[in-house]
Parts: sequence; structure tokens; C-alpha cells
Amino acid sequence: MNKEFFIGIDVSKATLDAAVCRAECPDQFTHQQFANTVPGFKKLISWLRKQGAQTTNSFLGMEHTGHYTLSSAVFCSRSICPTR
Repeated sequence: MNKEFFIGIDVSKATLDAAVCRAECPDQFTHQQFANTVPGFKKLISWLRKQGAQTTNSFLGMEHTGHYTLSSAVFCSRSICPTR
């Protein structure tokens, strides 16, 4: 279960700040900010895919901020694992 990408998401009422780094270069990362809305979630998923991150090669950690996190977590779960 080796992971190639590590993704961290900081959640606020208005935005999601996402950072991605490769396991081989943990001191280098890419950052992007997205709206904490459904269109923002779609852009986040698209951006992660462009980085090369997939469910099989990535570990995602997200800050839990109660109801500000719930919508994005459910959307990401359904987008990444649509058969659930």
C-alpha cells in the first residue's frame, strides 16, 4: 500500500485550500484554492486528476470543521468512489 501522492485539504466556510506532494519529493508541493461549493469541488477533483492523483495512489487528509467539511467530504467520496 505505497502511496505516490499525499493530499492535504484545509477547510473554511468559503474555501478549500488543497496541497499535493509526491512521496519522492515531500518538501515540494503544489497548492490551489477552491470555493467550498459544488462547482469548487468539481474543480478540485479535476485539478487533483491533472496532478496525477488517483484513489489507488493517493492518501488524502482533510481538516474536520463540522458542517463546513461535510459537503466536500461527501462529494469527494462519491466522485472518487462512485459505486458506494
